[in-house]
Amino acid sequence: MVKNIDPELLGRIKAAGKKGQVKAVIMLSQTPEKATVTTQGGKGLAALENAIKEVNEKPSYVQYLPKLGVIILKGSGRLISRVLDEPDVVSATIPEAEFTKEKIC
Repeated sequence: MVKNIDPELLGRIKAAGKKGQVKAVIMLSQTPEKATVTTQGGKGLAALENAIKEVNEKPSYVQYLPKLGVIILKGSGRLISRVLDEPDVVSATIPEAEFTKEKIC
């Protein structure tokens, strides 16, 4: 499956490297055959748990929205990059967007 990863997010990950922090909004697979279940019982949290174990880092911020299949995550560029490699990840972007009246209306 091709993942939809925002180029702006990829640029921020590269710039942050191992030491800098990146915040990402990550959408996980909602299909039962793709979504994994962890000991906490949440679909897709295994993607985060696998990355934490492999990189040996913890994120500085995590918010999991299970009904939407979304993780809002802040951590090193290395950690975010590793999470994006997980098969449960469908798409990811930055949490902020620039909206103006002209763009909306």
